[in-house]
Amino acid sequence: MFLIKIWRWLCFFVQWRGKKNKAKFVVFILHLEFYYIRLLSYDQNKNMPEYISYKKSRFFTRLPTKYIYTPSHFWMCQQQDNTWRIGYTKFALRMLGDIVEYDFDVTQQAKIGVGEVIGWIEGFKAVSDLFSVVNGTFDGRNTDLDEDPSVIYSDPYNKGWLYLAKGEPEAQHFDVQQYVDFLDQIINKMLEEGYEDG
Repeated sequence: MFLIKIWRWLCFFVQWRGKKNKAKFVVFILHLEFYYIRLLSYDQNKNMPEYISYKKSRFFTRLPTKYIYTPSHFWMCQQQDNTWRIGYTKFALRMLGDIVEYDFDVTQQAKIGVGEVIGWIEGFKAVSDLFSVVNGTFDGRNTDLDEDPSVIYSDPYNKGWLYLAKGEPEAQHFDVQQYVDFLDQIINKMLEEGYEDG
């Protein structure tokens, strides 16, 4: 916001100085306004995660580039103090369908290990266990989802996160490009086997 305030003062100054040559002044102000809009957009979105687009067959998603991913199609976003925000990827949710309900079998601060079943989730297409992807402690569920679990499906990488855990992420995880390569392999195999909802 500080940069935007400086930009506004610069516009007022140029307007005051530019009354003698109105044509040049108008063009210059238009350029300033264009860059001001770009600056405003940057200021509002600088904390949003960056994404890459992924499309294979009939499956499309946008993957946050700063997250890490697991072979079981969870994403992890590091917070602070070695805490991780964890959710399902769009690919996992495509297999489950719209989310009906979910719950956890562990309580806050419970010790958890990679691969341990810590809850369950039910979608229109399937029911699945929820697994820990961290060696450490369970730091709590996303209570905002209790009233509307469909957000897990509609906004999986932001508001639809599932739980927090503190500790070390599972050793076999991917950066975004490695996860893209992994998705290619999975979807290619599904297509070879005749799966048509890929």
